[in-house]
Amino acid sequence: MGLASRRLASVMGHTPTEPSFTRCRTARELHGYALRVTSSPAARPSISVLTITYNGARYLPTLMASLARQDADFPWEYVVVDNGSTDGTWDVVSELARTLPAPVRMIDGGAKPGNIPYVRNLAAASARADHLVYCDQDDIVEPGWLAAAEDGLRQHQALMGLIHDMTPVDAPPRVMNPSVYTDMPIVESCNFAVRRATLEAAGGFDEDLAGYGMDDSELALRLRKKGHAIVGWPSMRIQARQTVGTMNRIRKVFSSARTEMVVWQKHADVYGDRRNRRYLCKETRTNLRTGWLAVRGGSGVSKDRGARAVVTSAGHLYERVRPRAARSSVVEPPCQPKTSESFDHIVITQFSAVFAPDAEPASQEWCWYRLAIFRKLLCPSMRSQSGAAPFTWLVYFDDRCSSGFRAAVDELAAGLFVPIWTHDVYWDRVVRDVEKLSTREYLITTRVDSDDALSRGFIRSVQEEFARQDLLFVTFPRGLQLDDNGRVYSYDEPSGPFMSLIERRGSEPPRVVLSHAHFNHGLVRRHGPIREVITGGRPMWLQYIHGTNVANAVRGVRVPAATLSRWFDVEMHARPDASWLIFATDLVRSHAARVRFWGGTPYYAVEYVDALFDRIRGTHVKKPAGASVHGPPLLSALVRSRKGVSMLVRRGGS
Repeated sequence: MGLASRRLASVMGHTPTEPSFTRCRTARELHGYALRVTSSPAARPSISVLTITYNGARYLPTLMASLARQDADFPWEYVVVDNGSTDGTWDVVSELARTLPAPVRMIDGGAKPGNIPYVRNLAAASARADHLVYCDQDDIVEPGWLAAAEDGLRQHQALMGLIHDMTPVDAPPRVMNPSVYTDMPIVESCNFAVRRATLEAAGGFDEDLAGYGMDDSELALRLRKKGHAIVGWPSMRIQARQTVGTMNRIRKVFSSARTEMVVWQKHADVYGDRRNRRYLCKETRTNLRTGWLAVRGGSGVSKDRGARAVVTSAGHLYERVRPRAARSSVVEPPCQPKTSESFDHIVITQFSAVFAPDAEPASQEWCWYRLAIFRKLLCPSMRSQSGAAPFTWLVYFDDRCSSGFRAAVDELAAGLFVPIWTHDVYWDRVVRDVEKLSTREYLITTRVDSDDALSRGFIRSVQEEFARQDLLFVTFPRGLQLDDNGRVYSYDEPSGPFMSLIERRGSEPPRVVLSHAHFNHGLVRRHGPIREVITGGRPMWLQYIHGTNVANAVRGVRVPAATLSRWFDVEMHARPDASWLIFATDLVRSHAARVRFWGGTPYYAVEYVDALFDRIRGTHVKKPAGASVHGPPLLSALVRSRKGVSMLVRRGGS
């Protein structure tokens, strides 16, 4: 958490009469934030207008048009921080920059997707003025807004402006935050102004609050604890856009309620022990009654209020019972490069290598088809692995292929992976190669298929589990499935194929993850303990379910298409969700399809129950099982208690 406490030492300014646009992609490090200032010498701005954006191409023209109408007799600048937009936001801001009477700079804030406090801190760290004012991408600032903010910050340390609902012209404006007229205004960052020194003294926005909402209220709490007054400033007016869509509103209220629980824990001296069962049970009863009154009608309780009350209780209860390991931020941690002083890390991919001495080579048609998937999924996801210690990626190909295919692979491999051309038996060859490459005391091997992908930071997360274990399998149960129609599904697989093995080297050949000794990932508990790392809502791997992938089937539940781009750098995009109604229909269908699948293969139904209990337990280690025990713990109990189930388990685990 925290904002850069040190000012930019040497900052060149812009003249307000000559608008300019600067794209700041990568450059100098400022407290972990990528920032570059390139501009012409001029007066330093008095105030910086800060906007964070994600896919805001359709909103920013309206906001920037309202900023262009500001009548300010002092120099100012406009800073836009992008959190990984994919809709051409950069081009829109670049085109509209010339319409503003102030310099415009855009900062790349995509290092932590979805972490709003991080992006707000980055915007403040990138600003050149001592006075900062925030506005959201879908707002409209009213005339005189900027002058009012500058005037107020000359007198006070922090300001909360007036927020009007974005209503039609012929309708009277509705005030959305009447607390602005009180001595203790509720802070909302869509119209919040603060001095830089005041924000730095408080430590900036709390980046641990990665969910939606409450980061501004939590900042206000810390400001007031330090004696900094926040003054309501009604002359600083904006028009705010209401969230459109029932599902969008539910998601925001649910996420805000979860984040509120974290704030209660951080500030127990203010909120008391609101996380205890007695308080939550009382709140749940009250909110459920409110929801019932709204449904029944005639009580003066609106349906919107009733829905908010019920969803808020659901968010509080979810965060309360959630595993402790999963309550941490679901966004990626800062990419601090790791060092490997005592382990070698080798990633292994079997592309077209053979498993038997007399096996026929794969057809050229299949090889080219698979290479196209490999190029779009696994290769870009491996390029995105940051913050990890150096690792080696070996990809095994059958050397009985065409020269054109081999040339295409060698071109793709440059600087990314080591192609191994052979038609030796894969199991024996991979063990020999790994033995030659591993020279340190410990070895980590990770296995990934050629038609799958890894999330950003997967390799780093594997390495973070290293603690000089003699033998430990590491797996991440939560992942995604992408079908050939572009739909995205969330799926938990307790002992899946995306597995790593940490082992201590000795005189014997290395074991190597999922080699011939334990090639069935469902039965690795026979060979050693498994550490299942629970990552909350963050998927760690991606399975592509396509025509020639007969080993897998869609077994997850439907999730929004944006989930794919949020966690994975791949060149195969999901189909956009047409509407919330179509998405809800797909969600129901995916649940029904999964139940039907369980009817045909009950093994996976029991596996789902085990995965559910694992999420409640949090990150844990499963001890090795005996050779007669199959599958996850619940299945093991069934096998011991009922011999007839063992046939089913053997079939499902094979």
